[in-house]
Amino acid sequence: MDTNIKNRGFFWSNKAVYKDVIGRPEILFGLYPEEGGTYGEMKIGWVDLGEYGICPRLEIFGDSVQVFASFPDVLTEMTKLPNLYTQEQFVEVLKKCHFRDLTAYGKEIK
Repeated sequence: MDTNIKNRGFFWSNKAVYKDVIGRPEILFGLYPEEGGTYGEMKIGWVDLGEYGICPRLEIFGDSVQVFASFPDVLTEMTKLPNLYTQEQFVEVLKKCHFRDLTAYGKEIK
């Protein structure tokens, strides 16, 4: 696995051209080699908990725990966020930690 910082990226699924397919607020992030695919990926989704607010929830795919462990900077920055942080706040964390925005905003998907 190449954990080079240039492979860090994220997809803002519900802001992408395919947002109608996803339909829910989520951001996928991980390590993406230039040739395509992924070395590992995780997701933050926002869940409506009614009177408790819109709550972010982290999901890590089983084979991606090692990749998440290679992101101590992301975890450190996440601890500085309020409990009910927004998508925009999380994207700022990713950008601060040198993740590239790989979202297809109105672009044709190949």
